[in-house]
Amino acid sequence: MNNEDTLQITRSYSDFWFGISGGGNVNYYFGTFKSLVDPSFPYDSLVNPLINYSGNFGYGLNFGFVFEYLPKEEYFGITLKINAVENRMIDMLGESSNLANQENYQINGLMSYVSIAPSFRFSLPFNDWYVYGGPIYEFRQTNTLNHYTSLENISDISQVRKNVVQNVENRIGFQGGLGFEFLVADVEDLFRIKMAPFISFSSGQNVFGDQTFPTTSGTTITNSPNINTIMAAGGVTIKIGVDEVRYDTLKFDENYVTPTEAYAKASDDRGFTGEAFIKQDLVASNSINLVEAGKVKEQVSEEPVFAKELAEEKKE
Repeated sequence: MNNEDTLQITRSYSDFWFGISGGGNVNYYFGTFKSLVDPSFPYDSLVNPLINYSGNFGYGLNFGFVFEYLPKEEYFGITLKINAVENRMIDMLGESSNLANQENYQINGLMSYVSIAPSFRFSLPFNDWYVYGGPIYEFRQTNTLNHYTSLENISDISQVRKNVVQNVENRIGFQGGLGFEFLVADVEDLFRIKMAPFISFSSGQNVFGDQTFPTTSGTTITNSPNINTIMAAGGVTIKIGVDEVRYDTLKFDENYVTPTEAYAKASDDRGFTGEAFIKQDLVASNSINLVEAGKVKEQVSEEPVFAKELAEEKKE
């Protein structure tokens, strides 16, 4: 680059952002679920019947990674969120049995998923708010659902039967949410950090698949639960975008002449006045030559030709 050339550097937001996301969730479980009075023993309609369990509230934690494609000066973008940890507690209360000891039953524990949620994002035209939505795919990882039996006699008596619900389903559903993002830091003119609090909602297919129980007669019975959940999650996303930098070289023009700047002002009889600076090539003063104004030496008054011809015709 010539020493007299100009290097123009243009710095702008990146179209690509990546970061981490974390928060908590609250789940509302609803529907029907049946299990044995004592899952340790086979089904018997009199001694060990199926009883109903009702859904309840649960809670959990989320942590994962976020990747975004957000074209500059566009309202639409694409987000991919992968939650490597998505834990959900569940607590289902069973109806009291008709047995004389009046036992109480409960299924309680933790379900863990890995979820993948691609979304379309739309930036609202005010104050950096945005909405998003799309499908969600949840893959089960661990399940520690236990069955609790308790009764009150002289003192509280309880019994735990571990891992009684095995068929926790992979799920497909829909998720959507609302967020607000703002700039946190501009680091060394290289990249920027944004923070985005969010809230989201999701739901999908049933939580549990078919439950199969052995019977005292040596056969099996199958029950199809209809437990679903609506999950509300909230948290914060922290993301980084590496700035896009464009370098342009503006070549020095040896023949360039700066336009003359003139000040023009005009007014009319109505009192309107306009004024402005005008950049244009004006006539150079050294190119102006004085020209002597013309002088009238003689004035001649002569009758027009057509008037003479008209007068001669009248004489004839």
